[in-house]
Amino acid sequence: MPTNTIEIVLARHGPSRAAVNGWVSGRELGDLMRRYDESGITRTVEPPSALRELGTRTACVVTSDLQRGVESAEWLVGDRRISIHPELREARCLPQSLGFPARVPPRLAIVLGWMGWWLNLCEVEETISATRLRAARAVDLLTTLAEQHGTVLAVGHGMFNRFIAQHLRKRGWRGPRLLPSAHWSSARYVRDVGSPARPAPAARRT
Repeated sequence: MPTNTIEIVLARHGPSRAAVNGWVSGRELGDLMRRYDESGITRTVEPPSALRELGTRTACVVTSDLQRGVESAEWLVGDRRISIHPELREARCLPQSLGFPARVPPRLAIVLGWMGWWLNLCEVEETISATRLRAARAVDLLTTLAEQHGTVLAVGHGMFNRFIAQHLRKRGWRGPRLLPSAHWSSARYVRDVGSPARPAPAARRT
């Protein structure tokens, strides 16, 4: 990385050990996601060598407090220290229940839950507006760390990383508009040292 820039790398965690297969009822969505959150990652899918190399040479590696995030970051850094920040948790966007007893593939249940969240059709732990506000706080944190260390590697989650990326771009960071969705994927955002950061935009009401 050129010395006149600072860098934030957003990475998604490795695949979870929790099996997301079979069939579930809409009323079991909360239990499904609870098992997913409590599970770590499988060791059968290794991180890309470039991401592992970044983890070994980057002074500042942070992750959420969910087990799959912690284990992923630990794999990338080996015996080195990581910092755990609950602000980087996945968006709490899925309801405990979709209300219907019919059994469907788990991924369909998750997609239906996401749709209900986006359209404000169901009760969830964290609304979209609250998620946006948390993402703005996460960007404040990551920016401070990047200014201190030059580069920060944030091992996070697919949905919430997208919110972080949106805020980064709105504040003048250069990087991809669309994040890759695969496990162990990553995206790099840079900003010139000394360039004024754009103010955080006002949160949209939803």
